[in-house]
Amino acid sequence: MLSPAKVVLILCSLALPAFAQGTAAARMESATRGDQSVRLQGTLTPRADSSAVLELYPGEAEDVGTPSVLVTGGAPRLFEAFFDSQYLHTSNVYLTERATMETGILVNTVQAAFTPRPLSAGDGQIAFRAGYRHQRYNYGLDKTSNQFNNIDFDSGTAFLNGRYTFGRNWTALFEVDYNRLISHEDGWHEFYTELSPVWGLERQFPISPSQWISLAFVGSFHWTYTEASPDTNSSNRLDSILALSYNVEALPRLLLQPYYRIQHSHYSESTGRDDLLHTAGISVVYQLTDRASIRSFVSWEARESSDSSIADYRKLDAGGGLSLVFQF
Repeated sequence: MLSPAKVVLILCSLALPAFAQGTAAARMESATRGDQSVRLQGTLTPRADSSAVLELYPGEAEDVGTPSVLVTGGAPRLFEAFFDSQYLHTSNVYLTERATMETGILVNTVQAAFTPRPLSAGDGQIAFRAGYRHQRYNYGLDKTSNQFNNIDFDSGTAFLNGRYTFGRNWTALFEVDYNRLISHEDGWHEFYTELSPVWGLERQFPISPSQWISLAFVGSFHWTYTEASPDTNSSNRLDSILALSYNVEALPRLLLQPYYRIQHSHYSESTGRDDLLHTAGISVVYQLTDRASIRSFVSWEARESSDSSIADYRKLDAGGGLSLVFQF
């Protein structure tokens, strides 16, 4: 039977690659998109020998995105601390259509959350979580000649969410996030903020005690403020994500997750801008202990926009990371 710390650790490790997609001109879009993506990565169907009911929220991303709550007996665990360090190499740091540039990115994450004991509700369980996550993005650590360190930034997110698990294989989500991005230039200047309600529904399809398929939908609206833009609300948008993943415990302590995700974004303040984002990848997580894991991942991403001024880009990312989680 998987322990609570082990479950949280697996979900966090699967999700965090989605966070590390910041870029210069597009770092605002990428960092906030990672918070959504993290919700769709790393859902875990209970094993046949366990009566545990698992939520899907990872360390939050993002994502996917991004509560990982294990419903068991015993003493309640009211708090959770999560630490992660991840390095990746991206083929298109500026998300451009031509003249792409590659570099390395280091993303360090610290999160603390209040996780009260889940409550019975109808034929299911509802769990709430409130907390804060802080991330630091450092670019150009592969010693390239370009001054990528000029686009380093921090991301801070305060979140409050509720997740309702029912019918054993269904999970419903509602969440409110407040995000802010802070540039390392100009005295740690805040250049972007947003308030975002999030809703979602996930269905798991068990194949065997060690294999399952997950299908999830997540929607969100972003009320944004962008200081550098002529229209400070130009990034207001409705995001709709559909994600499919296959999850398998290939060996004891080794979890594989290939996935595909499609996201539609409608920009409400822009005339005729609709973006379609395709993401496909695979994550491999190995548990060192109940509280520590290592991972590697590869992902491919492509954007198509109806706005001719927005780049239709392609990029390939690959990297790895180390995660630690504590519950008390």
